[in-house]
Formats: sequence, structure tokens, C-alpha cells
Amino acid sequence: MNIPALNKWNTDPFAGASKYEAWTDVLTTNYGRWSVAKPTTAQFEARLRAASAGGLKIIDCVCDPCEATRDARLVREDDGEFLAIQLVLAGREHMRFDGEAFALEAGDIFVWDSTRPMTFNVTERLHKISLLMPLERLKNWLPGSWQSMPHKLPQGSANRILLSSLITTMVDEHFTSAAIDDRAICEATIAILTGGMSTQGDTAQHSQKQGQLDRLRHFIQLHLTNPDLGIDMIATSNRISVRYLHWVFSGSGSTVAEYITRQRLEACRRDLQNPLMRARSISAICYAYGFSNQAHFSKRYRQQYSETPSATRVSTEDCC
Repeated sequence: MNIPALNKWNTDPFAGASKYEAWTDVLTTNYGRWSVAKPTTAQFEARLRAASAGGLKIIDCVCDPCEATRDARLVREDDGEFLAIQLVLAGREHMRFDGEAFALEAGDIFVWDSTRPMTFNVTERLHKISLLMPLERLKNWLPGSWQSMPHKLPQGSANRILLSSLITTMVDEHFTSAAIDDRAICEATIAILTGGMSTQGDTAQHSQKQGQLDRLRHFIQLHLTNPDLGIDMIATSNRISVRYLHWVFSGSGSTVAEYITRQRLEACRRDLQNPLMRARSISAICYAYGFSNQAHFSKRYRQQYSETPSATRVSTEDCC
């Protein structure tokens, strides 16, 4: 559990061009490295309130029209990789991320990460809340498809509605002054983000094979706790042949069995790293995710993470 560290900033103490220079420093400190364009007006104003706890950062920001760019060089110079989930409360902003253009306004949620070039152009005084966390969290949930997930969440979608409420709550002063479990919050946020992703009708963006692969991976995620989850069960439940199942996974980087094992290991690791699960034994955790033999589980866990399950739990306890 961590008490968030708070940081407040605004342009009031600065004058003229120094406001924009200070704004450049603030962007880099909070959102990674940016190259900020020269201002079109001397009346630029901005304010920011950031709360940081462990790997989680919540940023409440208001700024006048401005624009900035993150090219490949600046991306390489960043320290660490992070995921950003941005909720627009007021104003307008144009984003260009990974070669795609997006227009954002009040109510929109935009998802981006620090590994790819992007630009933003605020065209109308903007108020936004951004939730930043280690990109590794998303990679753990979607190891083979995290880069292809939607960036602008559809209006009316369940995950947009839930995330909007969650993010708005997280800037409340009562929330940021209380001890929080940043790992648990990150996991809950990623669960909402990925849980609402459509697994139907993706042929516009994916091939038929990729769409089928996404649906089968989603099925596996939903049945990780079933000890009977395996090749025959997946094929029968999805009304496909075992041969076709293997074909869908061909070229994906792992076989069906490898994918199931990796997802079960990731689920166990999340529980082992979760302080709320400390009272639960390692054997109970591994059995809950379909492993029938603790010795086999421990062996595969060491192969995957180069440490024992007990070491993961101890390191988590030490840092909390």
C-alpha cells in the first residue's frame, strides 16, 4: 500500500516565453519526452495536479491550445515503457498516433503507449485526466495482441463507461490522500480496458484467421480456472476441429498448449504479486488456475520468470 505523492504546478509564476519553457519541462516530467512547438499567443496558461503511487500516476491537467511531438528519437530516450489512458473532460484535441489520426472531445477516452511516435494539437482549452501505468501490465494481459487494441474507445461501450467513472473518481482528493494498492488498481483498470474489447466483427482490422485467434484467446482467458481446459475442450466448445485449432495458432508465436500455460502462469503471478492475496497459499493459487501438480507448476514458473513463486511473493512483500 502506498500514500500517493502529490505535485501541483501552474503557469502563474512564469511570464512570457518562460511559461512555455516551463510547460515543456512539465510535459517531459509527467508524459515522457516531447518536442513542444512555439506558442501562437503570449497568454498561454496551464495547470496540472499529479498523484504518484508506485507504478501508478494520475494526472489532472488543464491547458490552453498547444502542440507537441514525440518522434522516434525521443521515444528511444524515454526511461521505461508506460501505458496512458486519457479521459477528455472538456475542450478539443487532435492526436496522431502510430500513423492514425484521432479527434478527441469531451467524453472521449484515448489509449496510447510510450513506445510509438505521436503528436498532439490542442485546438480548444483542454481539461483531461490521464492514468499512467507500466506498459508491462497490458502486455501481460494481451501478450500477442496488445499493439492492435483500439485507441479511441467507442462511445457507449461498456469499458468506456466504466473507465470514465473510475478515472474521474481517482482524481478526487479523498482518493489521492488515502493509502492505495497501485498494483491492484492497475490490474483492475487493465481488466476493464481489455474486458470490453469486441471479439466480434473484427475483420475490418484483422484477417479472418486473426479474428478467430482473438476469439479463441478470449475463450481461454474466460476458462483459465477450469482444470479441463485443453485442446479437445477448446475445439469442442468452439465447434472446430483440433486440426483447425492448431492452424489458427500457427504463426502466432506459441502453440495452443503453450499459450494456455503462459496465461495460467501470468494469472498466478498477478495473484502472487497482489498484497490482498498474501493469506492465500501458493498451492491454492496454482490449483485455482488449473495446475494439478504444484511441483510441475513451480518448475514451469522458474522457467518462465527465472525465480520461484516464493521469491516473487517475498519480493512483493519487501517493496510494500
